[in-house]
Amino acid sequence: MKIQIQDGQWRLRLLEEEVAQLCAGDAVACQGRLPGGLRLGFSARLAASAVAGVGREGDVWQIDLPRAPVEDLKARLPDRDGIDFPLGNDAEAPFRVLVQVDVHDSVKRRRRA
Repeated sequence: MKIQIQDGQWRLRLLEEEVAQLCAGDAVACQGRLPGGLRLGFSARLAASAVAGVGREGDVWQIDLPRAPVEDLKARLPDRDGIDFPLGNDAEAPFRVLVQVDVHDSVKRRRRA
């Protein structure tokens, strides 16, 4: 999983196998080490909820994604559009989580198959 942090959104870029991991009930994660022994991590997992959620567990930001839209995404791979999840209702500070699958990886896998 790769994560891109922008003003007002986090963009998760997943490989097809990571989408399959999520749908199988496993989490996917990435982590970076910073100077001074600091760490910053992100973990994504599927949840039964109809809305996305974000929380923090120690040094790791936990992203809960609704199961049904991610399973639908898996079924329509390869897909360039991905899924866009709004977080919360704060009109003054809207925040989104975008989930996209690495299309280049998808095309390579299909050529090899």
